[in-house]
Amino acid sequence: MFALTVKNITAFILFPPLCILLEFVYRYFSRSLKFLRGPPRPSLLFGNELELTVQEEVGVLETKWFNEYGLAFRTSSCFGEDALMIAGSYFA
Repeated sequence: MFALTVKNITAFILFPPLCILLEFVYRYFSRSLKFLRGPPRPSLLFGNELELTVQEEVGVLETKWFNEYGLAFRTSSCFGEDALMIAGSYFA
């Protein structure tokens, strides 16, 4: 049978966090939108989502970013995902 030893328990405890860490590293280096400029990522866990959520007036931060980075830029979403922000009257 399967015997519980210190080695097995240690491997059982350390394996999930290691897998999560490797997933973050993989997602960071294999981003598909990395050729686009965008605002810096203030948090690895929340990205720019927290900034967008807690802004006092809706659209102020996005307008600042559109003026700085152009009509298409990359923002960071939760857990290291990239999000594409596009502006233009032809999308309406």
